[in-house]
Amino acid sequence: MSDVVALHRAPKTVAIVAMGRSCDQYIHHCTNLGGRRAMADETWAIGHQGGVIQCDRVFMMNDIRASIEQGERLKLPHVRVALGWLKTHPGPVYVSKALPDYPGTVDYPLDDVVRHLKFGYFNGSVAYAVGLAFLLGVEELKFFGCDYTYADNHLAEKGRACVEWWLMRWMLEGKRLFLAQNTSLLDNDVPQGSKFYGYADDVRAEIVDGETRIIRTPRQMADAAD
Repeated sequence: MSDVVALHRAPKTVAIVAMGRSCDQYIHHCTNLGGRRAMADETWAIGHQGGVIQCDRVFMMNDIRASIEQGERLKLPHVRVALGWLKTHPGPVYVSKALPDYPGTVDYPLDDVVRHLKFGYFNGSVAYAVGLAFLLGVEELKFFGCDYTYADNHLAEKGRACVEWWLMRWMLEGKRLFLAQNTSLLDNDVPQGSKFYGYADDVRAEIVDGETRIIRTPRQMADAAD
């Protein structure tokens, strides 16, 4: 058994909350359910969300030292604010290398994760969070704010491809997945019937009697039903 798994209780359900627009759905669902523990066993915050929401773990896999130096040099107010809560956060705050002045920071268990997955491809903090979820044996992931691209903004982060690659493996292992309704991850923000390129009809993949089947509906009838 990995030392990381032995030391950390493995939650069954985890909500990963990043800084995209669909993070508002996390608050919406938690409010309707009566609290965040009803949403997931643990909430993992990405980046500055660690100073915004109640969370159990934080992932800040950017170069923290470089961010500190840049923030001091350019006098960036948001960096000063982030460093303020980061110094008092109990952690774990996963970083590439723990910082003595930030006691909550811990080294991300990269060796353990890659050894477990037998593959290395992590170009953003969300992907690293998914990697740890694999290692700990998490059964269900719920994504909020992991949007990357929007219809009115095509300055896409390359991290989207990496996260979606890991989510495919996640689903192939039979693990459960929930996506915020308005996230662009896996094109979840487009009409379900429009996810099959080249078809004039409304085409949906639905689970019927335990099997995934294609359901075709003439576009005009589908629009009327919506």
